[in-house]
Amino acid sequence: MQKLKRYKMSCIVLTFISVILMIALLVNLAKQQALTERNNDLEIKLTGAYHQLERAELELEEQQALYDELAKHAVEAIGIK
Repeated sequence: MQKLKRYKMSCIVLTFISVILMIALLVNLAKQQALTERNNDLEIKLTGAYHQLERAELELEEQQALYDELAKHAVEAIGIK
Protein backbone atom coordinates (compact mmCIF):
# COMPACT_ATOMS: atom_id res chain seq x y z
CA MET A 1 0.00 0.00 0.00
CA GLN A 2 2.82 2.36 0.89
CA LYS A 3 4.60 1.55 -2.38
CA LEU A 4 1.44 2.38 -4.31
CA LYS A 5 1.18 5.75 -2.56
CA ARG A 6 4.83 6.51 -3.35
CA TYR A 7 4.29 5.45 -6.94
CA LYS A 8 1.27 7.74 -7.30
CA MET A 9 3.17 10.60 -5.69
CA SER A 10 6.11 10.03 -8.03
CA CYS A 11 3.74 10.08 -11.01
CA ILE A 12 2.21 13.35 -9.83
CA VAL A 13 5.64 14.93 -9.33
CA LEU A 14 6.85 13.74 -12.74
CA THR A 15 3.68 15.03 -14.37
CA PHE A 16 4.14 18.41 -12.69
CA ILE A 17 7.76 18.58 -13.83
CA SER A 18 6.69 17.61 -17.36
CA VAL A 19 4.09 20.37 -17.40
CA ILE A 20 6.65 22.93 -16.25
CA LEU A 21 9.10 21.78 -18.92
CA MET A 22 6.39 21.93 -21.59
CA ILE A 23 5.48 25.48 -20.54
CA ALA A 24 9.16 26.46 -20.72
CA LEU A 25 9.38 24.85 -24.16
CA LEU A 26 6.30 26.72 -25.38
CA VAL A 27 7.68 30.01 -24.08
CA ASN A 28 10.98 29.39 -25.85
CA LEU A 29 9.16 28.46 -29.06
CA ALA A 30 7.13 31.66 -28.87
CA LYS A 31 10.31 33.69 -28.34
CA GLN A 32 11.98 31.92 -31.26
CA GLN A 33 8.97 32.59 -33.48
CA ALA A 34 9.01 36.28 -32.53
CA LEU A 35 12.74 36.49 -33.27
CA THR A 36 12.25 34.73 -36.60
CA GLU A 37 9.49 37.15 -37.58
CA ARG A 38 11.62 40.12 -36.55
CA ASN A 39 14.54 38.70 -38.53
CA ASN A 40 12.30 38.31 -41.58
CA ASP A 41 11.06 41.89 -41.23
CA LEU A 42 14.63 43.17 -40.97
CA GLU A 43 15.67 41.07 -43.95
CA ILE A 44 12.83 42.55 -46.02
CA LYS A 45 13.83 46.08 -44.98
CA LEU A 46 17.48 45.37 -45.73
CA THR A 47 16.63 43.96 -49.15
CA GLY A 48 14.52 47.04 -49.90
CA ALA A 49 17.33 49.34 -48.81
CA TYR A 50 19.81 47.41 -50.96
CA HIS A 51 17.59 47.75 -54.04
CA GLN A 52 17.11 51.44 -53.31
CA LEU A 53 20.89 51.84 -53.08
CA GLU A 54 21.33 50.02 -56.41
CA ARG A 55 18.79 52.35 -58.05
CA ALA A 56 20.56 55.39 -56.57
CA GLU A 57 23.90 54.14 -57.92
CA LEU A 58 22.42 53.72 -61.39
CA GLU A 59 20.89 57.20 -61.26
CA LEU A 60 24.22 58.62 -60.14
CA GLU A 61 26.02 56.91 -63.00
CA GLU A 62 23.44 58.26 -65.46
CA GLN A 63 23.78 61.78 -64.05
CA GLN A 64 27.56 61.53 -64.19
CA ALA A 65 27.37 60.47 -67.86
CA LEU A 66 25.07 63.41 -68.59
CA TYR A 67 27.38 65.85 -66.80
CA ASP A 68 30.38 64.44 -68.69
CA GLU A 69 28.54 64.87 -71.98
CA LEU A 70 27.50 68.40 -71.01
CA ALA A 71 31.08 69.29 -70.07
CA LYS A 72 32.30 67.88 -73.38
CA HIS A 73 29.85 70.05 -75.30
CA ALA A 74 30.70 73.09 -73.20
CA VAL A 75 34.41 72.61 -73.90
CA GLU A 76 33.67 72.23 -77.64
CA ALA A 77 31.47 75.32 -77.61
CA ILE A 78 34.15 77.43 -75.98
CA GLY A 79 36.73 76.07 -78.35
CA ILE A 80 39.08 74.58 -75.78
CA LYS A 81 40.79 71.48 -77.08
